[in-house]
Amino acid sequence: MALYPLGRWNNNTTKPYQKGATLEMGKKNAEKLTVLAAARWLADHGYLEKRSSGGNISLRIANQDAIAITPSGRSYFKMAVEDVCVVDLDGKPLG
Repeated sequence: MALYPLGRWNNNTTKPYQKGATLEMGKKNAEKLTVLAAARWLADHGYLEKRSSGGNISLRIANQDAIAITPSGRSYFKMAVEDVCVVDLDGKPLG
């Protein structure tokens, strides 16, 4: 179950903090959105640098040998769901 600490979003939301943004949601996109929402919440609440990436945020995808992870060197507030990568446990990108 996805946790969205920044507020409520429906299944057509792509970017937390931007009302009206849309994206077709699949399971991997829901996990990517969770990672992005967590990264933005952490940055917004002073846990990470707001103007830069401050490190990677990741989530192990339940019932799969896969991880959703933010890219390095990108601002969390300029990052889109499409920028979050899904990789296997060996770091190989998954489709």
